[in-house]
Amino acid sequence: MQRDSPYRSWSARAVRARPEYLGDHLGKLPAVATLHFEEWPEVGDSLDARQKALSTCCRRGGIPLGVVALDQDILCGFALLVTEDFELRPNLSRWLAGVFVRPQHPKREWALRS
Repeated sequence: MQRDSPYRSWSARAVRARPEYLGDHLGKLPAVATLHFEEWPEVGDSLDARQKALSTCCRRGGIPLGVVALDQDILCGFALLVTEDFELRPNLSRWLAGVFVRPQHPKREWALRS
């Protein structure tokens, strides 16, 4: 018996999700900030401060950069590309950071769609 491959066609599952620039969906910024704030509370800031910090990721063609995963207009997850994310290695730059997929949207092969 052949096992189902996790890499089978997305169209077979009728998934309509797509990656989009956060800057093209500014209305999603409060939801992204809330999810980020809830997932990483150890940063020790406020929700308003987190939203202000994440607003710097609302651009195209530069870093920091925010990308959201949308299924139609539903926010499924997000990822950030930042200049620095590891204080012990300041010589390393451009980090994929803050990657989050909402629990109700797992295993949809987001990384394979780019």
